[in-house]
Amino acid sequence: MRVRSLVALAVVGAALAFAGASSPAAKPPALSERCLTKAERKHAVSFRTWDGFTLRGVVLGRGSVGVVLGHEKNADLCSWLPFARVLAGAGYRVLALDFRGHGSSQATRANLKAFRLDRDFAAGAKLLRSRGSTRTVLMGASMGGTGALVAAAALKPQPAAVVVLSSLTDFSSLDARPAVTRLQSPTLYVVGKDDSCCTEDMQTLYDSAAAPVKRLEFLDSGEHGTKLLKGATGPSLRAMILAFLSDNIS
Repeated sequence: MRVRSLVALAVVGAALAFAGASSPAAKPPALSERCLTKAERKHAVSFRTWDGFTLRGVVLGRGSVGVVLGHEKNADLCSWLPFARVLAGAGYRVLALDFRGHGSSQATRANLKAFRLDRDFAAGAKLLRSRGSTRTVLMGASMGGTGALVAAAALKPQPAAVVVLSSLTDFSSLDARPAVTRLQSPTLYVVGKDDSCCTEDMQTLYDSAAAPVKRLEFLDSGEHGTKLLKGATGPSLRAMILAFLSDNIS
């Protein structure tokens, strides 16, 4: 009887091993954005925030430093994608995400108070840590920058660095003014000097910031958010961000 039991267990074990070996890998989620290449779509991801929203994005590159990129209002991951490719080429692991209510991510209520972008950033940072990144950088444009600052101040540990483009002091229920008084991460603030939306807000955030390393740059442009990474200001801004990360992440 003992021999028969051992044989039966061996058969079951072999069957399970065969089933596991032959089961197909999970397919990446479908993304609606057309800016992605076929190869990049293979790296699409789906993940959840702690308050229950399903977000989608794409992870590019590898590296111990992970960068979460958050876009402007009424945009999607495509606004950051060209620079995401640059960061990946520079050795960073990069997540370009769609915020809740945008792009391929789960829709939210019409009430703007539902846009807790700080929670989306936190979920993105957690995803990158699960994939091997030991340090995190948050980058946000416009409303994404406000969300990045609020998220960065609350994360434990705080990010290795933060970069914000054309951001407001507050968006929806998020207020970055108290956040920057707690934020200790090296922070780069960039805005076009002719961007009527945000020059005063960026100056206010910079003046209130408690981070030992902080930098405010006014570019000769009226463009907003990730548009600063294109056109005349694009090359210098891309180089500025890469240098800021290199100088401040040990």
